[in-house]
Amino acid sequence: MSKNSAVVILSGGNSERMNFPKCFLPFENKTLIEYIVDTYSNASIKNIIVVLNSNFINIQFADIIEKVKKKAVIVVNNKPELGRMFSIKAGLKKIKKNDFCFIQNIDNPAISVELIDKITGAAKADSYISPVYKGKSGHPVLLSKSIINKILLNSKNNMTLKDILHSFNKIEVDSGSLNVIENVNSPEDWEKFKETIQQNAKHS
Repeated sequence: MSKNSAVVILSGGNSERMNFPKCFLPFENKTLIEYIVDTYSNASIKNIIVVLNSNFINIQFADIIEKVKKKAVIVVNNKPELGRMFSIKAGLKKIKKNDFCFIQNIDNPAISVELIDKITGAAKADSYISPVYKGKSGHPVLLSKSIINKILLNSKNNMTLKDILHSFNKIEVDSGSLNVIENVNSPEDWEKFKETIQQNAKHS
């Protein structure tokens, strides 16, 4: 159930701590960006926007980028130094007729069709929806149209998404999974994340 939702997948940073573009890490017999795009596509999200650091647009990853383009629109971020809000705006500018939009970080890859459906099912106008685990907010968040418009009208790139969301109602959805609050920023984080995924698969 997509409720006319879009998703902006953020991969505009430099992946300095990982020392390799996180979006192109191998995962589930594909790359991380392909996995995330495919998951949203399988959840019937048709408007998929990927904000990609311009430094990652090179011949080494050309085949992967072409695969992603079959299901998503790629927005090239030529100014990664301007931070996350600049990437969010660049992606949201491609949202035209959608009433809701997920903000999906490349370093919060613990998503599933079930989680996307659960978050979408809780969507309400003038609110944002956040998955939580034991009271802690995680990712991805789903923004309503009024929040999307406020972000696009805001001229300050130094404001954070959290700053914007303070003035809106928050709806919490119990994710039942620790993964939604975990970040993948370093090789150690990545190995830990993969181990957790494998353990969850064994117990499912």
